[in-house]
Amino acid sequence: MKGAIYNSFSKLYNLTPLPNLDINYFIVLKELIDIEKIQYYTRQELDKYQDYKLRKLIKHVYNNVRFYKNWFRENNLQINDFKGVKDLEKLPILTKPIIKENFNDFISIKSRQYNPKLLMTTGSTGLPFRFFVDRIAKLKENASIWRQWRLYNVKFRDRRAILRGTLVDEHGTKNRALWKYSFENKSLHLNTFHMNEENCIKIINKIFEYKPGIFQVYPMALFILAQYIKKYDVNLSFLKMVHFSSEGYTQIHREFIKKQFTCPILDRYGQSEIVLNAYECKPENGYHVEEENNILEVLDKNFKQVSEGETGRIVGTNLHNYSMPLIRYSTEDLAVMGGNECSCRRHSKKLKSIQGRVLDQIITEDKSLISGISFYHYWKHRISEKIPNLSFVQIIQPKIDEIIVRIFPTKLFSKKDEFLIIQELNKFVGNLDISFEYINEKPFGEKWRFTISKISDTEIKSLLK
Repeated sequence: MKGAIYNSFSKLYNLTPLPNLDINYFIVLKELIDIEKIQYYTRQELDKYQDYKLRKLIKHVYNNVRFYKNWFRENNLQINDFKGVKDLEKLPILTKPIIKENFNDFISIKSRQYNPKLLMTTGSTGLPFRFFVDRIAKLKENASIWRQWRLYNVKFRDRRAILRGTLVDEHGTKNRALWKYSFENKSLHLNTFHMNEENCIKIINKIFEYKPGIFQVYPMALFILAQYIKKYDVNLSFLKMVHFSSEGYTQIHREFIKKQFTCPILDRYGQSEIVLNAYECKPENGYHVEEENNILEVLDKNFKQVSEGETGRIVGTNLHNYSMPLIRYSTEDLAVMGGNECSCRRHSKKLKSIQGRVLDQIITEDKSLISGISFYHYWKHRISEKIPNLSFVQIIQPKIDEIIVRIFPTKLFSKKDEFLIIQELNKFVGNLDISFEYINEKPFGEKWRFTISKISDTEIKSLLK
């Protein structure tokens, strides 16, 4: 009953012209005003700003974070050895295994005063990775997102439609809603988990009825929906902007989606750890690094900064996360380095392209398609915490009616764990044949995909007709 009342109240509010009444509205607005000034700094001003913020962060970790205190001592370093960004190379590159093994050592002794939130993602093994993010660091990220949206006249009073896997908790329950309203963000959350033709038509009709100003999406989930937008010749001209994030895609996917919409389609790169965020100011114009919040490094195999046009690994540093500072954190993604100049008059560093994780679509028993990032989202929230006895996991679909769970188990992994995985996956994909493939070591040197589909494009297209 409580949920029904909340949904009804949220629906009424969503249909009003009132602005987004998020309790953090005024903080985000203040941060937005600040960064809209910083975004037009000269290159010299940006460098000076980052050097100042980094020196403050270094002083903090030197005094309050055990991992860095130990590193400084063992390497005979002092606070004064860090004048700015050029001195970052004196610190180690961080990876998820390093942080997992030293988790408590990365937490500031003053962490509580920053009001942090414990978040979780999964790394290249598909297993849980936990970390803290300060409230203000997250609000600054939100302000940066609004900065990109305001380039296309998206306003605080505009409604949002969100196709990003937020209905994960519906699975295994009697009610599998196709959408729900949110009061906090003045938004309509759409289900990405069972996108067959019948459900997609209902979702499209709901979007048309709701008339959002902005559409936040997982690109591959939208690609599925776009097939039916094309098939039924739906005009969504009321949209001001489609916002991609969190998922890799090919140029073919983007071109197909672009043909179904009259509004700009903009991408944004980031991670839950928010060590490096970047955004497109214009469609397919490269990615501006949000240097008011982050420091970018794109490093080659020898850990040296690459030049413009060269490819390297993205390493990021958040300048405002003090409860659990992650300095020089490897995101596990590759990017092509861009220059500092842009026709939009911003001088921030740019990435020409980003080679994020590629995740394949999975077909369910009822012939729905689930985008790879949605499947990843389900595993993270519904399965991974219940199965601690794994060192690696990957989902493979060799045939339409078959799923293989590829794992590197610990000695404690048992048939009980297998049963739990099958039980949770059956709630998600239906009554498919689920089997296990055991490997003796974690795979290295391959492009990471959490889901791998071996279903042909012809078979997938036949489901979309």
